[in-house]
Amino acid sequence: MIENEELDEELYGIPCYVEDIYPSIYRGKISKISDKRLVELVKYFMELNEESKYSLMSFMHEDFLVNLINNVEIDDISNYLINTMKYHLGKECNHEYVLCFRRAIPSEYPKTENFWSNEFGEVYNGLTPEIIGPQRLHSVINVTTLDKLEKHGIVFTGKGVSDGEIAIDPNKNFDSILFRYKPISEYYELLEFLKNGGITRKELLEELYENRYERMKKQGLPIEEPIHNSKMHI
Repeated sequence: MIENEELDEELYGIPCYVEDIYPSIYRGKISKISDKRLVELVKYFMELNEESKYSLMSFMHEDFLVNLINNVEIDDISNYLINTMKYHLGKECNHEYVLCFRRAIPSEYPKTENFWSNEFGEVYNGLTPEIIGPQRLHSVINVTTLDKLEKHGIVFTGKGVSDGEIAIDPNKNFDSILFRYKPISEYYELLEFLKNGGITRKELLEELYENRYERMKKQGLPIEEPIHNSKMHI
């Protein structure tokens, strides 16, 4: 059974939630505004999203908004909302503010982060055939922008893709993540799994690292062997 003092390490990148209220302190950093102001801003952006012609699923989730507010400039949040909506509507937009998402296991070290999606719902609710069991329990949602993915390099796999899927160059690490978070609905399930002796995040990362090349080949990614980076994890 994992001890309480080990949870900080195992919950790397996951906010420390307090039940039924917004957190004023995050694991490893102080919230930049008060809980009262968080409540006001979350309500404001949820209503702004609801009033739009194309409501974004990500902006319907309070825990997503809490993390967005605490990790980007508050004045930029409307830009993320508007430009992501325009992108989904096929309109001209600024890719620096188009949000993209990835479900993956967090690591202290940069890794390739091969597959992303511009569909929040696919990452939040979907990918059940690809990410299952302990891997899903440990996974978090990474958030970046389309502009950062394009600058890294978008590639084509030649395989069947899920809704909104974006594959990026697997031959170099990607570390341009705005933030990562664990949906609150999954948080306590992970805690229970760890306390009952479930495989740890680091153990799982090592398992995935061992068969990384075979997995990327099956996914149709244009990899170059060997990848010269001992800190690379998949």
